[in-house]
Amino acid sequence: MRLHDTQTAPDLVRRPGQTVAELIAGYLRWRGVERVYGLCGGHIQPVWDALARLGVRIVDVRHECAAVFMAHAEAELTGRPGVALVTAGPGLTNAVTGVANASTARAPVLVLSGRPPRPQTGRGALQELPQRAIVAPLCRAALTADRVREVLPRLDEAMLATAGATAPPGPVYLDFPTDLLAEHVRPADTADWTAAPAGVPEILPGPACLTRAAGLIGAARRPVVIAGREAREAAPELASLLESTGIPYLDSGESRGVLSRDHPSVVSAVRGRAMREADLVITLDRKPELPAGLRLGGGVQPGREVPPGRPLHQPAVRQPARRRRSAVLGQGLRRRARGRAARAGTR
Repeated sequence: MRLHDTQTAPDLVRRPGQTVAELIAGYLRWRGVERVYGLCGGHIQPVWDALARLGVRIVDVRHECAAVFMAHAEAELTGRPGVALVTAGPGLTNAVTGVANASTARAPVLVLSGRPPRPQTGRGALQELPQRAIVAPLCRAALTADRVREVLPRLDEAMLATAGATAPPGPVYLDFPTDLLAEHVRPADTADWTAAPAGVPEILPGPACLTRAAGLIGAARRPVVIAGREAREAAPELASLLESTGIPYLDSGESRGVLSRDHPSVVSAVRGRAMREADLVITLDRKPELPAGLRLGGGVQPGREVPPGRPLHQPAVRQPARRRRSAVLGQGLRRRARGRAARAGTR
């Protein structure tokens, strides 16, 4: 995934006399952002206006979660990070479900927000919440910029993190105090900044890993391939692997459409059986998945070898305490019903 083809920031970013809000808008425009999804609020109004002046299309929504969903959809369709702009406090908490969804789907979504002015931090300011702490468990990074000279480095860090430079792609959160957005940018504030690389680094396996993988595939009797997001970028290589080995293939929501449904290796109609009987699961940028019928207790136990031809099943976990509680509750309801019937008969 690439962010932009240019390494040197143009005048769009380093414009003299601009505010921090205009600096943020210029950076996003330079990185190729054409649309921003959001619901306006006072904490983000300066960025909202600056984006509109630069010609960035703003899609106004009625709920912040919808903004993140839309940014997620753009990321899926374009391969570039989608951007959501939400205001502080309830604006951010409304967006959390969308952020969680993007995290699970590993979708590159950048969530920008505002927060109260720096002198009011910790003093019960309007819509003040621990915003970074709220979204940090769901994000690849949760960042803030408190000074003008931090703005561009934080934006670079956020863009690279959401694109997958240091971890799988996913949502990244970045906020700015409202009083910072109004400050003017001096040349010294951006003089030391160098634009981050446009693409994420490519990590290739070593020869020993490839040899071991080839040995496992050669020894397997019932292998299966499950593909994830990055299979979209390697459709010819994936088809060549399957056609040369004859290994059955299962797609996922992240890789649907990489191979046509009538490809001879596609076995989606027997997904559960393929997973149960597999003695080797080859994942391509995807965590191993359990078929729907096995998610409630059965399935292959991690770290245990499956004997060839014999799927390993785990018995369902019993919960006698919950059964006892349900039984007691049921008895109580029955006694109460009988009591009501008896009282009705005496009237």
